Formats: sequence, C-alpha cells, structure tokens
Amino acid sequence: MDKKKMGILLLIIASTAFVLFVVMMQDQFNNPEFENHGHSRAKQADEHDNKPQNVVIDEEDKQQEESDDKEKEDSNDESDSESEPDETVEEDRIVNADLLNVRSGPSTDHQISGTLATGDIVKVYDDGNEWIEIEYENITGYVNRNFLDPIDN
Repeated sequence: MDKKKMGILLLIIASTAFVLFVVMMQDQFNNPEFENHGHSRAKQADEHDNKPQNVVIDEEDKQQEESDDKEKEDSNDESDSESEPDETVEEDRIVNADLLNVRSGPSTDHQISGTLATGDIVKVYDDGNEWIEIEYENITGYVNRNFLDPIDN
C-alpha cells in the first residue's frame, strides 16, 4: 500500500469515528434522563425567559435556588398578619463569593444583569428581605444577602 492510499484510509477511519461520536452525543442529549443530571436548570431558565441565553450554573445559583424553595415553604407556613420590615438600610458591604450574579429582580428566576467578584464593595439598600438591592459602578440589581458581609472598619 502506498502512502496516498494509507492517508485516505486514515481519513476515512477518522471521519467515521467523528460521525459515530456526534451520533452518540446527539443520542445522549436527546435522552430524557439527561435532564436529571444537572442540565435541566439551563433548559428551565431558557423556557422561563422565552429567549436563548448563556446560563452559568454555579454554586451561588444552587444555594439561591435552595433558599428560594425554603422561603416558599416558610411563606406557606406563616400567617398573613406578619409584615416585613419597612425600614431600608443604606450602607456599603463586601462580596464574599468567588462569582456573584447580579439579577434584574429579587430571585434566581430573573436575568443576570452583571457579576461581582470577591472583595468588590457595593452600596446596598437592605430592607430585611433575603434579596438585597445593590449598586456597583454601572451595575444595579439584586443579590442574595448570604453573599455580602459587613465591612469591618
């Protein structure tokens, strides 16, 4: 066999392997059980917003989602006579998360409008709820209170 025939044979084998790989990945992606392995969150976010977006699933989102679920359960147990604090505290706080998503509204259901990093100092408008309105440079939105610490003077 000469070099030309050997090269063509290797090209055919590589092409066949690539096609098989693509078919296997497509099958795995279309498999309904695939959603149960941590990828359904990105699909839910796309369905909720009705437009495609890049979704980053990180530990902050998971913790915020768990907090949202717990808050929903707690709110079902509370009576309607309880009211939330009326006073809003305005102060600076420091970000304690590696990557903190700033949302357009007070839940993980809202779009990400920016991100913050550990050590960023933000101005907060804290009304006592789990989600705090913040301002940082040209970013405004909401973050979960668990990812902000008071600034030690």
